[in-house]
Amino acid sequence: MDYQITLEPTDRPWITALDVPAEWPARQAYRSYDFQLVAPRRLTDVSSYRLRSYPRYVAGKALPTIAARHRHAAAGGVNPRSRELARELTARHGGDPLAISDAMLDMFREQAFVYTLDPPKLAENAMDEFLFDTRRGFCEHYAAAFTLVMRAAGVPARVVTGYQGGEYNPIGGYLIVRQADAHAWSEIWVEGRGWLRVDPTAAVAPERIEFGLIRAVSGDEAVPGRLRDASDAWLQVELTWDTLNDFWNERVVRFTAARQVEMLEQLGFESPDWRTLGLGMAASLAAFFVSLSLYLAWRYREPARDWPARLHAEVVRRLRKRGLTPAAAEGPTAFLERAMQACPDLESDLATIRGLYVSLRYGPVPTDADLRRLKHVVNRLRP
Repeated sequence: MDYQITLEPTDRPWITALDVPAEWPARQAYRSYDFQLVAPRRLTDVSSYRLRSYPRYVAGKALPTIAARHRHAAAGGVNPRSRELARELTARHGGDPLAISDAMLDMFREQAFVYTLDPPKLAENAMDEFLFDTRRGFCEHYAAAFTLVMRAAGVPARVVTGYQGGEYNPIGGYLIVRQADAHAWSEIWVEGRGWLRVDPTAAVAPERIEFGLIRAVSGDEAVPGRLRDASDAWLQVELTWDTLNDFWNERVVRFTAARQVEMLEQLGFESPDWRTLGLGMAASLAAFFVSLSLYLAWRYREPARDWPARLHAEVVRRLRKRGLTPAAAEGPTAFLERAMQACPDLESDLATIRGLYVSLRYGPVPTDADLRRLKHVVNRLRP
């Protein structure tokens, strides 16, 4: 799939991309042995890349030398209970890496493990304490513990960090991935199949994978974006601001002289000068803001009221000239009854309006004849 990614400054050289990147700007990045895209320098400015990735792939059918050297890296003197668990699983499942992996996931799924961003502190044998004592942690705890046990069982394994999920911006038409979407999972190497992704967090808190971080933790934990998630109005403000920021980055900050000349030449301007460039930029900004304003006005327009409600509103408007205004908790029929008492000269017409309104609003079969009659009586009502 082809896509474009825009990165805010991170002061790091890594370029976030979908698995597995296959095409990228050759002068702006290179791909490492483990399929990471890396820029030749730290990203200190807003950067944009056009990439191509293949989400379905097979990687590492031959085990890399560096991974083979770390095959038994977990066999040190720390975390003895985790290493003993690995020996038990290896004996029980005959060393089958997939069966051992499934057994670890079943352990996370069936026992009292909790996903939380506020886990207790761990000491020297951190993974032992996590797996057998505290059982509270976030994605890095689960990925690290799973990877340690798999390595101790003789299965090549590694922790992978990246991002999972995101938020679609319908105004700008793109996906926003924030630091709050950072995630850690594991990969194990299986002979003949290469590296396979395993996400232990999904066994403990599937809602973290399906619905995001906020849904996975308790309501009393501090989570970035909780205010945005709780308020639709605030969410719309943030999405609108992000759209404006993206437009500014793409059309202004990165709108270099070369890109400006290229765009104007495509529009039919021959050898455009700086004055033409300035006018073109101003016109583009004006067109964008006008379009955005029209879109927001249309999207959040007041829904059209039905005819009985519109005609009742017209009656209220006319009676206001006589000093009558509906009270805060006063319904339409109650207001009309009060108006009949206050305006004896309009009592007959108001009684007719009340009856027709009730019939059209609550009657079993409203008729066009009743609606036409209601319009007629309202039109002849004199304030």
